[in-house]
Amino acid sequence: MVDWSPLDAAISLASDLEVEAFALSTKPPKYMQNEDRSPDEVWGVGLTIRDISTGKTLTYAPGLAAIDETMQRRLNASDCIAIDGTFWTDDELPALSVGARSALQMGHLPLSGERGSLRQLEGLTGSRKILVHINNTNPILIPNSPERQAVESQEVEIGCDGLMFDL
Repeated sequence: MVDWSPLDAAISLASDLEVEAFALSTKPPKYMQNEDRSPDEVWGVGLTIRDISTGKTLTYAPGLAAIDETMQRRLNASDCIAIDGTFWTDDELPALSVGARSALQMGHLPLSGERGSLRQLEGLTGSRKILVHINNTNPILIPNSPERQAVESQEVEIGCDGLMFDL
């Protein structure tokens, strides 16, 4: 039996653990773009997980299209964030001739630039910041690259398989 819950409603997973799913993106995957659908239909979700016993919170946002005021408040209230690090630039795939759509067209906020997620995370204090969902074209994966150094200089971690943390 499945118990359905609306987005933005916290549900208890255990006596000391709750999760809240929230909308991240209305951008459908490429194979669904020509389908008849509502323009505000949610295709990407994030999770905020709270450990009631420690009072700590993790926000997981792997397909982040934008950081609006609501998202900024959610991130500021989190002790740890695992956030979309898919692309370094908006034109990453077209510039490499491996795709035609930009990061923003695919529903991913690029890391770099004036409106990029790194700039928007600069004022975030007290949170552990981890980049997840990193595309293999992203130059932050290259050790000692200027892009990786820019990320690390802002005390943002580059996620990897097997990464563990405590809340």
